[in-house]
Amino acid sequence: MKGLANIKNAFVVITGANNGIGFELAKIYSEHGIKVLALDLHTDHLNLPYVHALQFDVGSPEAWAKLEGHLFFQDEHIKKCPLVHWYNNAGISGLGEASKQKIEELQKVFDVNFWGVVRGTKFAYTTMGKQDVAHPRSIINVSSMSAYIPAPMMSAYSSSKAATLNYSRSFQEEVQDVKIHIVTPGFVKTNILNSHETLRLPEWMLKRASDVKDTARGIIKEVLVGNKEIIPDENGRRLYKLWRLGPTLTRKLSHYLLK
Repeated sequence: MKGLANIKNAFVVITGANNGIGFELAKIYSEHGIKVLALDLHTDHLNLPYVHALQFDVGSPEAWAKLEGHLFFQDEHIKKCPLVHWYNNAGISGLGEASKQKIEELQKVFDVNFWGVVRGTKFAYTTMGKQDVAHPRSIINVSSMSAYIPAPMMSAYSSSKAATLNYSRSFQEEVQDVKIHIVTPGFVKTNILNSHETLRLPEWMLKRASDVKDTARGIIKEVLVGNKEIIPDENGRRLYKLWRLGPTLTRKLSHYLLK
């Protein structure tokens, strides 16, 4: 994490920062004395040094419009304390059978998982464009290994994450002044694994889920070295290799695991 010492006079933004990967990201930056603007619907866990918590709904256009007036994004502030890393991390699972899910349910998942990323990317890119180009600037969009691997009960989640993946890849091709990073974790020990009433991974698989702290550290390390596509955890790397080598076997495995 030596690279973090170079951005102590800057700030980062993390959406979905109250739990899971987002919280661990905020904690790491906080421990290194870097100012964090932490956005989430709930902020009860965000009593950390250097962390400024803001109750925020990434799926709300009105919330994004109000964010422009926040102190951190005023010209006077970003000239002294520039925005260097923006994490579009907020997400919801929306698990359920595709044939039975209502359009409104699917829309809610996309409002957070995809449109929240789009709005965050555009907001961050515009803000970073106002700053001194000497400062490093990165936008980090959190997708999922589910963007690659189809699985039952995950149509809403997987499709929103696939949209995030490809939107981010296209954005990468268009811009040179800001780095766009795409993160595709595998199974990580977060609340999203227990977000459905009946759908559960097998106990042995849950025990082998990647540690959320290690995953957050892996993301930051890869961002600091400039890697554009990041698989931050061992489970994710194994799943990706399996998918590339045997797509049919991976589909069968998903049916076994998600029951």
